[in-house]
Amino acid sequence: MNVGSFRFWVLLLVVCVAVAAAVFDLRQRRIPNALTIPAMLAGIAIHTARSGWDGFTFSLLGLAIGGGALLLFFVFGGMGAGDVKLLAGIGALVGFRFTISVLVLTGVAGGIMAIGKLIVWHRRPSATAKDVKPSEFPTESKVGDSPLKETMPYGVAIAIGTLVSVIMVIVSGGSS
Repeated sequence: MNVGSFRFWVLLLVVCVAVAAAVFDLRQRRIPNALTIPAMLAGIAIHTARSGWDGFTFSLLGLAIGGGALLLFFVFGGMGAGDVKLLAGIGALVGFRFTISVLVLTGVAGGIMAIGKLIVWHRRPSATAKDVKPSEFPTESKVGDSPLKETMPYGVAIAIGTLVSVIMVIVSGGSS
């Protein structure tokens, strides 16, 4: 892939967005609108400016596939809105075919992360009532010792899916 090509710069931008989102999600358990909304708008703007209505459609379809695929998970409480907007922004930048690759690889990465989280949760030592002092009994905010109740930084899985997709494009010589 030529370093001066349009595609190179778009892929570089999408990697920067994905990595920044993963860092925010790891540190704050949220992905800011200040990152996701500009990614969506930039994708639509640069593709429209470059290819007119075809570029606009290309970008909008990527946005719809990326955001739409995760929207149901958000509606049912399994994911944050930042994750949905992040994948919508990535989709707007790279179009719908590349977004499908990102979605599949994100699902794999997210599944591996979830399995890892369950293994760690299952192996941690559990305290019995006789081991806990009365002042250490769980309060309402600490109840819910299930790994299913804890959050997982899915922005990390999205970043992994994006990075692997970009690497696959580079290795294949630039075709997606």
